[in-house]
Amino acid sequence: IRIRMKKFLFAAVMLFSAAFATDLQSENLASLKAQCQSGDAAKCAVLGDAYYEEYIASGDEEARKLSAAAFKEACGKGDGEGCAGLGLSYIDEGDAAASEKLLEKTCDELKTATACYNLGFFKIDGHGGFKQDVKGAIKYYEKACDLGYAAGCEELGGIYNVGEADVKADENQALKYYEKSCALGGKDGCDAVKLIKGGK
Repeated sequence: IRIRMKKFLFAAVMLFSAAFATDLQSENLASLKAQCQSGDAAKCAVLGDAYYEEYIASGDEEARKLSAAAFKEACGKGDGEGCAGLGLSYIDEGDAAASEKLLEKTCDELKTATACYNLGFFKIDGHGGFKQDVKGAIKYYEKACDLGYAAGCEELGGIYNVGEADVKADENQALKYYEKSCALGGKDGCDAVKLIKGGK
């Protein structure tokens, strides 16, 4: 069976960790804006995420633009999550090449796990205008997993569980990655471990 997550673009791609979940109440946005304007790059990234959630929920183009601006501010100050968000904003603007370049830099140089994961997501099936590149996807999922991102480990488990392109199915490899995902707090990884071990 195919246990691997197959989520649709953007609404399903995990922009940030749970620590970045943001309430969209006006007072919280006002506080985030003030902190961002005072030079707090991390708060600029959270502000960008808040606006992006609003864009996803309402389709408000102004919210998308505000999100991109906040991500750009955060990224310009060296915040990895801001750069990861800006990479996704580029895809919204139809510039997959700019997105790939920024996400690769953010993953490789800033060691931002979400950027690594998103690269894997876009490359595995050619989402967002990216060229399909299964080996490249595995490379970046591995980086995300090594950085402690449970979803990256889970995706690797899925790839090895059923095979993908030139990658042969390998249940032992799948189990290894699912177990790592589970150890990192990934519920789906834990469920996959139970399914695999239950079948033995």
